[in-house]
Amino acid sequence: MITLKKAKILYFVACCFVLCFSMFQLCDKTEQQRESNVKVSSGSKRPSQSKDLKPADRPNSDVNQPSKNEPVLGLNASLGGLYETEFPVTDLLGGIKSPTLDAPMFARNLRTRWEKPEYILRPWGMEKSIRIKDFKNDGCFRPPEPRGQWNMIIMVKSWAINLGIRNSIRKTWGSVAAIDRIGIEVVFLIARSSTEQKQIESENEANGDVLQVNVKEDVDHFTIRTLAGMHWAADHLPGNFLFSSTDDNMMLDIDHLTNVLTSFVRGAAGLQADATGCKPRHIFPILCGFSFRKHDKPNRTPGNAWSISVEEYPPTFLPPYCQGGLYTTSVSTVRLLVDVGTKTKIMSGLDAAWITGILRQKVGLEGEMLKDLVPEEDRTFLVRYIGKDIAQALEDRWESSQLHRLRKRKIYSRFF
Repeated sequence: MITLKKAKILYFVACCFVLCFSMFQLCDKTEQQRESNVKVSSGSKRPSQSKDLKPADRPNSDVNQPSKNEPVLGLNASLGGLYETEFPVTDLLGGIKSPTLDAPMFARNLRTRWEKPEYILRPWGMEKSIRIKDFKNDGCFRPPEPRGQWNMIIMVKSWAINLGIRNSIRKTWGSVAAIDRIGIEVVFLIARSSTEQKQIESENEANGDVLQVNVKEDVDHFTIRTLAGMHWAADHLPGNFLFSSTDDNMMLDIDHLTNVLTSFVRGAAGLQADATGCKPRHIFPILCGFSFRKHDKPNRTPGNAWSISVEEYPPTFLPPYCQGGLYTTSVSTVRLLVDVGTKTKIMSGLDAAWITGILRQKVGLEGEMLKDLVPEEDRTFLVRYIGKDIAQALEDRWESSQLHRLRKRKIYSRFF
């Protein structure tokens, strides 16, 4: 005769068996999805039966299924928790262990994407000059033909008060609109200003090269301002444009920079204009021009604007990243970074480490996808930091070092 106590025990055992069987089925299903349903995301929700759809039917993506021997882009293995979404985090390409995976606040995805801030002013001059309105940008780099004829936007992060510095850039390295068959556009990225607004509006009316983001101008909003600028580039420019980010206290050597970048464009293993089937080798790398930081420890000093606490970021090291003085990639890669950035917790003040380190790893770009633009010993020929009297130093160095070399090449300038 079965007593009440024995019945309870049998009921408990039966429940455990059912629970274990259900978990086994769920894990098996998840594993099958991980192996067969990975693609480059461009921001839209993944259909529940995407493996049954043709590539052309998948929203905002032309990505074919990867081969078993080639790593894929995307976020594959869930960490779970408060931040989990349908795009969970992966062990990265090649099995490389990432510091980001040990920082759950950044590794996990937000349940709701944060909204892109509004633009107060837009670079009407560049928007008017870009005549391509219907272009594809799914994260794949499709090199221009001929490959020696490409275009680049240089986004210069600037404080609102630095009108004199911006004007010096416009008269010096920023004056080169074309060199040989390479088109160059300069856009100044500025935050909201309560004291300089009228002057900035007049500045943009005259030059058409200011992108002003409606965020407060302080260190805490550096990162969101930078990503908003990248968002504008991804929305308005073809994917095969190059994108360079720099600061207004940097002197760029346009002659050297365009020569080096041409070699990367020529050597890129991109897709043809009408091709589909994007794999990691078709993604344009992130190139560090000012400094490639491989083993930086996070600043833990309380009260420092560029510090980050152990609670927020536990790992001992930041992921490898490019310092913000100068880095270059393609607008197609910018699209991937922006897409994952809008569902990732902001790292205030450390925009370069967050974008070229954490976001890059969440996209799945490792190994050769982050590299030096030039050898370390050649960096000073490419870009120089200016610490004081910036406006005058820009003009002095331009006259003494670059102008005579550029006049030997086929250039078109906005000023001379």
